[in-house]
Amino acid sequence: MTGGEGEALIPLPNPAFRKGFPTPPADYELTIELDVFDPPFAPLVMAEVEFGSTEAAEAFSPPDWFDEDVTWHREFHNSYMALHTPGCP
Repeated sequence: MTGGEGEALIPLPNPAFRKGFPTPPADYELTIELDVFDPPFAPLVMAEVEFGSTEAAEAFSPPDWFDEDVTWHREFHNSYMALHTPGCP
């Protein structure tokens, strides 16, 4: 593949990824982006919390409605998942 061919693929969406923005609880004060995945990754939903500083991130205590922190699990990074999506090049 040439560099130009690779560049042409960059804007193509991966059909297994769809950004979703369900509403967090009304009393929640941080910005959260939720990734809601379609098959083959459904029913996976990942939350990304945006912090204003390193100190705020380090002081963060996740709410009860969060599950396991997968920040350092490479198999949950979008780049890894895109390369391991069944049926996608």
